[in-house]
This record gives sequence, C-alpha cells and structure tokens, in this order.
Amino acid sequence: MVERHPELENHGVFALNCETISGEHTLPRTLIVLGAPRGGTSAIAGALAATGLFMGGGASGPVFESLALANAIEKGEDTKVRELIGAFDAEHDVWAFKRPGYNNYVGQYHSFFRNPIYLVILRDPVATANRGYISSRLKANFTKKLHHILSIQSRILGFLDSSGAPAVLISYEKLLQSPESTLRLVFAATGLKIGPEALAAAAAFVEPSPLEYLEKSRASRVEGRWTEYSPRKIAGWARYVNRSMDTPPKVVLYQDDRELAVCSAELPVPDREGERRGVECGFEFDLQALGIEPGSGLRLRVQGDIRDFEPPAIEREEDGSLLRSTLARFRRRIAPGRHG
Repeated sequence: MVERHPELENHGVFALNCETISGEHTLPRTLIVLGAPRGGTSAIAGALAATGLFMGGGASGPVFESLALANAIEKGEDTKVRELIGAFDAEHDVWAFKRPGYNNYVGQYHSFFRNPIYLVILRDPVATANRGYISSRLKANFTKKLHHILSIQSRILGFLDSSGAPAVLISYEKLLQSPESTLRLVFAATGLKIGPEALAAAAAFVEPSPLEYLEKSRASRVEGRWTEYSPRKIAGWARYVNRSMDTPPKVVLYQDDRELAVCSAELPVPDREGERRGVECGFEFDLQALGIEPGSGLRLRVQGDIRDFEPPAIEREEDGSLLRSTLARFRRRIAPGRHG
C-alpha cells in the first residue's frame, strides 16, 4: 500500500501574501476575480454568488458582472467609481467584483478597493484561446489569440509581483476535477466562513462550458425581430448584442432550405413616436424586386446563426390570399437602446 503524504498533494490552489487574512479573520475586504476572457472567471464568480456573496450592483448570471462599476472603470470615471465602491462597501463587509477586462485597469484602480484580495483563475492557455476562437464571430488567427492569453496571464502575475497584493491562484482544471475541495481551499485562504450548504451550492455551480454561458458570452449573439410580412416586402430589425461588433449582421431570406437573398441590417428604424430617426439596424427584402412570390416556407435568420426569427402572425383575405402581417399593422417602434 502506498503511503499518502497530504502535504505533497497538488490541489491547484496557491495562496500568495494571504497570511494575515486566512482563517476566520473579519477584516472588511473585496474579492476581485482576475483572469483571461473565456478563462474561467465566470466559474469562480458564479461560485462566489452561489454562497450568497454580493457581486456588485446589477450583477447576475451567467457572467456575474456589475456593469455599472465596470463601465465606470473602463470609461475612466474615477468619481463614479469611488461612489459605487463606497456604496457597496457601506452595505457589505465583504463583496466581490469580476470583469475579465479589468486586467487592463487593475494597477490603476487597485487602491480604490478596500483591502482587495485577488482570485486569479488560470486555465490551460490553449483551451482558453480555443474557447475565444469558438465564441468569436470573426475567426481570428488562433496563435494570435494564444499569444494574447499568455500575455494577459503574464501581466497579471507581474502586477502581483510588483504590488505584493494578497492573491489566491486557482487552477481552472483542478476546479473542474474537484470543485468542492478546491473551493474550500479558496474560501479558507480568503477568510470566508462558508457553511456546508453554501459550499455545496458553490461546487454545484461549477460546470465546464455551461450552455447558458456560451450563449450569453458569444460575441455573435444576435437579437432581432421579423416585424412585417406583406405581398410586397419582408422587414424587421437585427443587431449584435455585443456593442463592440462594429459591422451590421447580415440577414438571410430562405425558402425551406434554399437561400434566396441576403441583406445587411443597417437601415434606420424609427423610434416609438416615429418622429425622428432611430438606430440603424433595420432590414428589408423587396419581394417584388427580387421576383419572390410570398408563400409558405419563407424564413429568416442572421448569417452564421442557428435559429430562425419567429415570423409574425399572418392575416389573409377571404379567398385565402396573403393580406399583411398583424405586426405590420400595429408596428412596434424600436427606440434606441431598447431592442426586444
């Protein structure tokens, strides 16, 4: 029988400069999740949220990011950043913040947070780069993505070296293998007193590449609506949820499985009052100009997506011919920033 030496076991968790906060220390503090995009930050953030820990105002699954605080940081609005952090500090002795892009600002805003402790999740860089490659609409060069992931990880470690800040380094792969034991070590290192039920809830949250997360984080995720269907035209609107996508989505008109036409969703869409030009995400197919007879089997979807738009309800004449869509008669005006 091989003798086991617990002190030699590799749990994939390393506490750095955490000597003063381990155990049941009651020092007010902020846990800040760092890591590369698609590198497991949502797994740690979700596990923290599952214990009941406050994740910042407005944070919710599956990515658990306080957009108000994240946007203020990314816009350099220091006064607002201090106000938000102060409000969260006043209500919570311990709370957490997660935003993968915060890697670019951590040195600048380190002193803004109260007693920050960094939870650094490190995932196999090849898997991380590949997850980003899969989720990206534009399939960028894979090795370029890999270089980018490695540079992010190196930059985080450089910050920890130079600042001497307390941090817990966590292996994403070990977290997936043994979520409960890994999280127990993480919580102990950060001074969190987590009961068995909360620990079990946190461990249950950890899941490799959950479908909801993949859908929410996909760069090419689209929202839109097919709003009009008449003998003359088909129209609607579509846009990428990710506002960093600077090209309009292309909408494809099919009849059954045959592609009939493609157009970009870049036409002006009136606001609710119809008084001024709104956002430019509309599309329109002129069926007469295209020589397409309206009939069954017509469907729409954004190029590269896997789901069709839901067609509007259809009204017909007494002889059964197509009259117009109900939604065309009572057309829903799309206000800027209020799609769907």
